[in-house]
Amino acid sequence: MRISITLFLLFLSSSCSNPKGQEGDSKINYPDMELIYTDYMLPFQNSNHQFLKIEYQNQQKDTTTVKSSEINWEDIHHLFSEANLFDEKLDKKYSISIIQDTLNPLMTLIYTSLYQKNLVQKLNIKARVEDNKINSIYWETLKHGFMSKEEKKILYVVNQTIQIQQFKKEFFQSQPNLSFNIAWRIHTEILCNFVM
Repeated sequence: MRISITLFLLFLSSSCSNPKGQEGDSKINYPDMELIYTDYMLPFQNSNHQFLKIEYQNQQKDTTTVKSSEINWEDIHHLFSEANLFDEKLDKKYSISIIQDTLNPLMTLIYTSLYQKNLVQKLNIKARVEDNKINSIYWETLKHGFMSKEEKKILYVVNQTIQIQQFKKEFFQSQPNLSFNIAWRIHTEILCNFVM
């Protein structure tokens, strides 16, 4: 009898915690994506660079060259803002793993959401070991709507590319549809390959 009560209480306490059954790491170790945007993207926003915009929508490809002033930087900034894990509300809601590259002086920090309701489900930062300078950031977001879900996959390669893919899946679909895919690249020295 005592064993069954103990097991029931154990089950009850575990069902109230996060579904993966582990406590996340402190937000002090989470990335501040607002700061990353300011340091890495803002200089291009205020520059005279030209960008190569590659857009795929409805299986059609469109490529154009645009000036920095013609880019909707607010949309790009919004992507970084909503992926900002350095937030009190997200404290202990992500686990952190570190992979050290043995061939190159690089490390990858992997932030994995412990809760399905978190917008950012996964965020990876690849950085140089000697100075922690960021090489690339990849993140995935997931929004649940009524009878549908929307997923974004974003890859930002510093001074080269930002790629965003958006998928939408209706409740009765077996596979999600790629709703749009935009790529921005800096012309000459590739910077921003924005896929949305």
